[in-house]
Amino acid sequence: MGSTGVYVPMLVNAYLNYDRRQDDNVADQAYLAPLTTPNFNSLQLDSEFIQHDIFDDLPSGPYLSSADIYRVSHGRTGIYVHWILPKLYRNGITGSATADVRARVAQAGFSSAVAEPGQPIFPQVPTRWVIMRRIMRPDGNMYAGWPVQRYSDGSLLTHEDSMDGAGSGGDLDVDGVLTQFFMIEGDSVRSITDVPSEEDLEVTSAPLIDFDLPPIRQGQTFLGQRWKLADWPGESDTRTHIPLTVHRAANPYFSDYQPQNSSVFSFFDDMSFVDSVGTGKFCNVNVSYTIVGFHADAGTDPLHAPLVDGQTKFDRLTTLGLEPMNDSTRSDLDRHDSMRTFCHGSMYNISWERALPDRDDSNTVPPTWQRDIIFPADEVQTEFLKSHPVAVGTNALDALFGWLRTIPDDVDTGLPPQDVVSAELIKKNLLKLQTLLLDLNDNLDAQLQAEDMLAMNNHVSCASGTLWHLQSQDDDTKNVTPDDRTVELLRTLNENQTRINAFVRQQKRYQTELFNVWWTYACDRMNGGDRRQNASQAAGMLKQKLLVLSNTIPQLQSLVEGIKNNPALKDQLKEGAEMPFYLQRDPTILIAGLRSAWPANTDAQLPVRSISNTYVSTGNHSPGITCIWNFHEKLRSTLPDDVVESTDSIFYESCKNWTDDLRTEDHDLYYKSGDRFTGSNGWFPLFIEWEAEYYNIPFEKWNFSDAAASGVVGYHIKDDVDVASGTIRGDVRTVTGRCPIIPQASSVLATTLQQAFDRIGPSNLPLTLDQQDEVTRHARELDTVSTPLTGFTHQLITQMQGTHMTPVIYDNDGTPQFIDSGAAAVSGELSLKAKDLAFSGSEIDTTPFASLVSIPADRSAYSPFKPCTHGQFRFTKFNIIDKFGQVVQGIKTTCDLAHGVGATRMPLFPCLGEAYSVDSVTVGSVDKARTVIPRDDQLCEFVQLPPSINQNARINADFLVDHFTGSMVQANELRAASDWDNPVRGWLVLNYANASMQVFGNDGVFIGEFQALTGTPISKPFPTDQFGISSLDPLLTSLLRQIESPGCLQNLFSSLSKTVATIQANPSSYSEAMLSIYGRPLALVSFGVSLELADAPLKNQCTIAPTDPNVGTADVTSYQFPIKVGDKDNVFDGLYGYFQNQAAGKYTPSSPYILPDTGRFYTYHPSDAAGPAHRIIPPAALTLKPYYPDPMSDIPLPSQRLAASTILSALVDPFTPIHLYSALLPIKTLSIPRAAIDAGLKQMATFFRTGPILLDEPLPAYDEGRKVNQDYRLDDESKAPTANGTIGVPGVSIGEWAWLQPYKDSQGLTAYNAMDVVKPESSSRPMWKRGPYVATEGFLQQKVPFQPPAKGGQSVSS
Repeated sequence: MGSTGVYVPMLVNAYLNYDRRQDDNVADQAYLAPLTTPNFNSLQLDSEFIQHDIFDDLPSGPYLSSADIYRVSHGRTGIYVHWILPKLYRNGITGSATADVRARVAQAGFSSAVAEPGQPIFPQVPTRWVIMRRIMRPDGNMYAGWPVQRYSDGSLLTHEDSMDGAGSGGDLDVDGVLTQFFMIEGDSVRSITDVPSEEDLEVTSAPLIDFDLPPIRQGQTFLGQRWKLADWPGESDTRTHIPLTVHRAANPYFSDYQPQNSSVFSFFDDMSFVDSVGTGKFCNVNVSYTIVGFHADAGTDPLHAPLVDGQTKFDRLTTLGLEPMNDSTRSDLDRHDSMRTFCHGSMYNISWERALPDRDDSNTVPPTWQRDIIFPADEVQTEFLKSHPVAVGTNALDALFGWLRTIPDDVDTGLPPQDVVSAELIKKNLLKLQTLLLDLNDNLDAQLQAEDMLAMNNHVSCASGTLWHLQSQDDDTKNVTPDDRTVELLRTLNENQTRINAFVRQQKRYQTELFNVWWTYACDRMNGGDRRQNASQAAGMLKQKLLVLSNTIPQLQSLVEGIKNNPALKDQLKEGAEMPFYLQRDPTILIAGLRSAWPANTDAQLPVRSISNTYVSTGNHSPGITCIWNFHEKLRSTLPDDVVESTDSIFYESCKNWTDDLRTEDHDLYYKSGDRFTGSNGWFPLFIEWEAEYYNIPFEKWNFSDAAASGVVGYHIKDDVDVASGTIRGDVRTVTGRCPIIPQASSVLATTLQQAFDRIGPSNLPLTLDQQDEVTRHARELDTVSTPLTGFTHQLITQMQGTHMTPVIYDNDGTPQFIDSGAAAVSGELSLKAKDLAFSGSEIDTTPFASLVSIPADRSAYSPFKPCTHGQFRFTKFNIIDKFGQVVQGIKTTCDLAHGVGATRMPLFPCLGEAYSVDSVTVGSVDKARTVIPRDDQLCEFVQLPPSINQNARINADFLVDHFTGSMVQANELRAASDWDNPVRGWLVLNYANASMQVFGNDGVFIGEFQALTGTPISKPFPTDQFGISSLDPLLTSLLRQIESPGCLQNLFSSLSKTVATIQANPSSYSEAMLSIYGRPLALVSFGVSLELADAPLKNQCTIAPTDPNVGTADVTSYQFPIKVGDKDNVFDGLYGYFQNQAAGKYTPSSPYILPDTGRFYTYHPSDAAGPAHRIIPPAALTLKPYYPDPMSDIPLPSQRLAASTILSALVDPFTPIHLYSALLPIKTLSIPRAAIDAGLKQMATFFRTGPILLDEPLPAYDEGRKVNQDYRLDDESKAPTANGTIGVPGVSIGEWAWLQPYKDSQGLTAYNAMDVVKPESSSRPMWKRGPYVATEGFLQQKVPFQPPAKGGQSVSS
């Protein structure tokens, strides 16, 4: 039944290139960068040539607005047309040997794709592009009288007296339209020897890395070829073609940077013609282009590939990000066996014109171009010089806040009117609170929670591996707890799985180090010394370590599989993720007033059509349409039969759209990206090239502190530090980079906002859905782009990113082999084989500095390696480059030689997000920035980077429990609590009614009550010496003994009472219980905090510095980082206070566990009570030393983790998490599992001391046989005491309460009998019974302990 043509739209851009040196204000213009090709020499293994990146930065300088005269030479002026590949060709699938990925590849139709292991797999792109060019006079009249320019002498003639249309080399003179077709073969490969000498390769072909040639011969092969369609030889010749993907050229900008993809994804039209007289150029015409692309080999078309596993055509479309536009498209798909992709796009009515001198003037005078064309790049350049619209922050929102803060309400922003509206709305709603909670009531608690939420976006997470959990119960009300054997097996399983995760990370690290050794040796081997011996020794050691890991990992995996198959765990496990590691994001830049040129719907499903949705001929041809039918035979004779129909229909529709005959509303929606030239030249910002000077400010010069206004933890430079001292100024590094302006840039802000809205949740966010939609819509419409300064951190650790030489490639069957004899020779000197270096991905993404990067700092005093960032930087270059090579200089260099002024850099003054704000000092009445290089004014060109760790790390926080072996507690040994452990060591309940504090064991069993007013324990129902304190948890025992000391209880109770007011209320499901009426529960817990590195500490990779061996040897483990526990002003933090363990809280398995000093309580809320106030202490920041747990060590990983931990014991709110703030990594939270909370609270029975009450009957006599024992339980029939009569207590429900009556036993000691509570007799009128009356005191105790509510239900005892 044939194939259905699926029409996929593309956005087409055009740039009109001509010599602008005669224009006014050349100095304020953007400039067209020189055409550059990759530096293929840098692929050679020669220290003279090898580089980190084959793509050099475009040069900057004072005269570059007129520097590259070759780009505006006669042969290169014309129209550059570029089309954006649809996203189905841009989205790759990570390649590996797993069946899952193979299935995904087949589902997407990438069946013909081949990739190296670990590399992404991309579909092959369309390789045939048919271009239709249509030319008319600008006024729409026939082309008679067109002015043209002859190449030979520059004379200006007219079509009437000179141009021979009939012999114009294939141009068709039909209906007043000059139409011509061109063919591009994007996959055609030519050697430089095959290219005609008159062809300008730099504008007609693209540079290519030829994997079949050695590095020394690179740069001699070119990709892409173009013909006039009339001259195209068809598919039958013997030209060389290669499989082509967006990834094939090893250039991240290959598909979008027009100077390097000519005749592949772009077309250069020099506006020339050929007639019987000779060659000429059009001077004043209206030009339109339509491009249709298809796969020369249908087998490479992802839509044409066979469907798999019951997949439908619509499934295939959805997988590729496409969707049928309407029902007629669906019907066309149903009628055919297969599909073919046809990408198409148009650009209509481009005004290519220039003013002509009078006919009487000398023909040698060059023509001047029209000056009313708009160059958006110039507008951006002007705005940059005027307002410096750049902001720097930790993320896009932080940078946006920094920019908005600098905009006074009455100052012109320079933005278009619609963006001023958006900016004002964003400023009003976001900057007001600088959170995402737009609450007119200024809810401080919500602000602080949102600050924490936003801080989570400052880091990039790194997956750390797998962990295993038991599957959750379908019915939470069953509260099924696994048996001890299952829990122990699960713990053993995860301990081994964690070790596997660590081994996998270690394996990648060793592979990276091995590549670093190879690269460094390749760069430095000609520099003499013992380099070969040292490198060979290092490579040998790494090979041996990798060999050990290659054997160890499978053994552990086999062990893990055996545990998983244990009957106690089998079919009960679900796979989860170990807590990730984090790395501080590179600083993010935001440019205001610069709109991303990517289509707004880049992320959405792309509507596609079929032939039923195009417009076919009706016989009434508009201008330019007849030519298609006249040219039909050529199309049919040269194009494959199954593409002619679709190509014809698209070209026909294009001609109709050109004249607006059939442009309906629906059709405009399809072409909503814009296909009309509006007088603005092409401008498509693609990437940013930047350079900065980084000045390192030593870590000891920084203070770790809270910002009192916002409560945000951060670092600031100490007040007594001279930032501009020579010592600090001397430690300077130059960092450079190239960062893309990605398709999603315009929606980054809106996406981040929506994520924050979702995290905070509707209950905590006082915004309606309509208000949220309004804010996100305006954020999306705001003309801003943001992108991280990629590579900043890598360069501080002496690593460079870029497209570089790698020693190994893979043949067709996936076997690794050296790329050439040079790579084999270098590797052989280190005794390395191809298989030893056969890794890809992150292991070889970066390259060591070696001796290739110059270091401006004194080599004898400073190391280029910075394990942590802490300093300031300023931009020295900031260039925005668009897809056609236009450059906007954010930092211009000027010079005035006439007045003796050489090249002078004009600084860039960026706006700063809060986290990167520079500390200031007040001089007189003026605030000035404290910068490494101070200024006399109030401007600041520096960005301040507070301390951050430059490798993946995480903060661990674990509740600690006693370590068990079987049923025995191992004395003085701790371990991290698992999912099923109860970390609570005891419970305290504050009773505000009588200023007392009740104490319960970790299982909820009542221990005793303490009266805060007197500071003494209350016998309830047993005296102090019968508490059995020594049998309790040692931590709870220690606390109880401290409470008994003079003044301790009053201080502790006062401090805890003040803290209660600063913590959010109990959840509604618990607040309805009787327990909450009595008081608020606090949990006593122990937890350990540590700072763990994902890999061994990084080392210096620069071989040219320092000269002093004692400089630069420190790594990240030499640091001591402060950490703050809890937050005084945040109601979402559950810390009441903590007790710090002795010996700095450190624990080692070989030494006994030392209990904390419970006599010293660290809290943010000091006591108001009189007494030994030194026992209530304001907390200071703790310190953590980074550690790396070596999985090869004999010490188990959990023990290594515990040994590196700072151990604290704390009183916490059981319903609210504890927060740990480091300002280095995301905020860490620690919450008590609900199961542990329920286990304790459900055993707690409310206990009241009651009386005196009047009874109208005597109390029953004491019954020794019914004595209440210490281990009694009212809710357990086996331990419940037998009631000794009844007692009437007013206002108490019958059956829910028991009365404990104190007596004196035969020995004169206090003993208790239990009595049932009955309802006293009542009457409609006040009355007194006859006496005598008895007054008594006793205790009311709830019979049924508090029961946590079932899921979605109410508490049992509410």
